[in-house]
Amino acid sequence: VLNDAAGLSELMFDLLASLILSLSVIALTALFTYLKMSVDSSIVLISSIMPMVPGIALTNALRDLLNGDFVSGSNRLLEALVIAGTIAVGIGFGMGIGGDGLWF
Repeated sequence: VLNDAAGLSELMFDLLASLILSLSVIALTALFTYLKMSVDSSIVLISSIMPMVPGIALTNALRDLLNGDFVSGSNRLLEALVIAGTIAVGIGFGMGIGGDGLWF
């Protein structure tokens, strides 16, 4: 819904969402470290990424491949891998912009 309103493609929306997500995790980790609170930033980052992972798309792709529908299965698998790669690139950009703030 938000990517339709912004006029972005699904891949660009995933990239920007993961970039904003990683920058916010870095900022919150820095804030908690400044306040002398103990927080494991890697757990925070991984748990914030999990809702974005295309798990259903991967499951449907493997189901199609096992049912013998190779064209649909490979198409869905490639789409899910592209989405996962886009999320990884966005997280990488965010960590690059934010520095090594995640690993205090």
